[in-house]
Amino acid sequence: MKNNHDLLLTTQCKKLTPYLWPLLLGFLIILSVASYYNYHWHKQSLISERTTVAKQAALKGQLLLEKILQQKFQHIEDSIRLLAENSPLKHYAQTHSAEMRQIVEQQWILLSQNSGLYTQIRFIDPQGMEKIRINYNAESGEAAVANKLQYKGNRPYMLEAKNLKPSEVAVIAFDVESEFGQIVRPLKQAGRVITPLTIDGQRLGYVLFNLDMSEVMSLIDEQERVNQLSIEVMTNDGHYIRSEDPAHAYGHVLPSRQKFSLALSDNNTWQKMQADSEGVLRLDKGYLTYRWVNFNLRQRLMPHSTQRLLILTHIRDNDIQLATHEAISTANSSWLLRLALILSISIVASLWLQRWLTRFKTQKLMLSAISSMSSVIITDQNNRLVGVNRAFEQLTGYQSGDIVKKVPEMFEAINQSFEEFQGSVKSIIANHGRWQGEMRCICADGRTLNIWLEASAIHSGKGQQNVDYYVANFIDITKQKRLESQLVKLSNTDALTGAYNRRRFDEELNRLSRIADRYANNQFCLAILDLDHFKAVNDTHGHDVGDEVLKTVVSHIHPLLRETDFFARLGGEEFAVLMPHTEISAAISVAERLRNEIEHTNIVPKVTMSIGVVAYQANMPETELYRRADIALYQAKALGRNRVMSDDSQRVDNTTNLNLISGAATVTL
Repeated sequence: MKNNHDLLLTTQCKKLTPYLWPLLLGFLIILSVASYYNYHWHKQSLISERTTVAKQAALKGQLLLEKILQQKFQHIEDSIRLLAENSPLKHYAQTHSAEMRQIVEQQWILLSQNSGLYTQIRFIDPQGMEKIRINYNAESGEAAVANKLQYKGNRPYMLEAKNLKPSEVAVIAFDVESEFGQIVRPLKQAGRVITPLTIDGQRLGYVLFNLDMSEVMSLIDEQERVNQLSIEVMTNDGHYIRSEDPAHAYGHVLPSRQKFSLALSDNNTWQKMQADSEGVLRLDKGYLTYRWVNFNLRQRLMPHSTQRLLILTHIRDNDIQLATHEAISTANSSWLLRLALILSISIVASLWLQRWLTRFKTQKLMLSAISSMSSVIITDQNNRLVGVNRAFEQLTGYQSGDIVKKVPEMFEAINQSFEEFQGSVKSIIANHGRWQGEMRCICADGRTLNIWLEASAIHSGKGQQNVDYYVANFIDITKQKRLESQLVKLSNTDALTGAYNRRRFDEELNRLSRIADRYANNQFCLAILDLDHFKAVNDTHGHDVGDEVLKTVVSHIHPLLRETDFFARLGGEEFAVLMPHTEISAAISVAERLRNEIEHTNIVPKVTMSIGVVAYQANMPETELYRRADIALYQAKALGRNRVMSDDSQRVDNTTNLNLISGAATVTL
């Protein structure tokens, strides 16, 4: 019987022999064509994916630059306002006292050395003559008083300054340096910020910062290095501030370079970018992402050309192809290797039964998955583990022998039970061929990993409904998730104290205002907290001690707040607390508790706190709410500090408020 079977098999093989090589040749031609189309499709997919990633990175980088630049200029603006309100400077401007001048010079030297942003800080009299000038050397990190003072009354920025109203700030940020009316060569980036010094309606001079614009431009250089994409910056009228060709920059201030303007060279593209604040444009040889950055605020004046800037990021097709070349070559080699494997299996398939061929191919696919670099698990149709690879064991700490033939309970779905998750995954695989998404994995030592998992099914060949195995591979994305969380925290919190920052406070105030306007029972209160005589702490003990005091104060305030309260540092020694669902009486109690804690805490040097509390009223503008809280704070200051005062809109009119502010200012002086 066995001999008959062998004879039959031999006869069948002889019959197939004449057709074997033609069939094999035809099969190879088909595979070659399929290989080419697969390679072409995979290449386009890689290029498309890389382009999408580059566009997203460019847009995120531009948004980050916008926030950093706006924060940088806001900090500079706040600093010059504080200097203009400085008591020794006002005293010097009125009396020209040599003693007051020395105090101002020492303060400005410390500011120059600590900030590193200002190459010069100057006080100029109304006629344009320098009275005080501090020069800062970035290389040595030293600041010194200038001995030779100059007349600046005929400079363009001084002519602009004479038109400023009290408390207004003029910012000429993107300029070039000039000496004695001539532009310095080689070109040197420059910027100036100026504000008037006014006392009792009389203008006694101007405070002026010369900015180190290389510090600002280095932020753009760093973003360009991180994303490996070319970044250009333009003025409101299309001239380059930062260009791939430095010879095209500063056309808004150099007449010889005014011809280098995007509005002139490519007006069609320029007009498209006027419609939206950000976007992506397809060009002949790549993509261009853009974002408009607005700088001109209510009390900040800038030249028209730089009131808003345009940030451009170039994504060129050549750069994308170069970045994906290695991946495409690897993918093509991998595909050719798979072709060779399929060819070998096809030769064996011509001699063996279809059933055994299918089983053999299944085993090959499983072997390929097991030996891959990512962590892989294989389960049967009953969701029991069939096998795991070495990468899985190394990542999770589980050994294959301990978990095979068991349900993989180490995986957790996000916001869903595991049973519901399994059902939905099988349904997606049945309809679309695969599933991918984020999960959590509990390791053998108790660690929890965030993973990105992709699952697919291996079929027996009798239809898509007959699943032999499920193969899932995943990678560890815990570090990426942690980094995302840290970036969100950094953008929302104050770096020194850990409290929320001013930007996050404005967002929360806006959110609570909208909720309160919509729902009558969702009122809230605002408290503004200010440390008493904190400037004296900085002046006497130094800014390092002042910083430690701020951190200590915040560490004592946080435990006393409720879970629903929102605590933020507005700037300097000023803080704010938003109290949702809180009546004014309860808010005063919370504020009094905070004030009492700071008063009786052993903080060295000793500080106290004044607090202004106000309740939100329906449809009240946010600026009005803040103004009333500020008035209450000034009232607390005027009545002796270290106390809590609340705003009573039915009792305190605008005249009284102005009197309180005037009284507080007198006490402070």
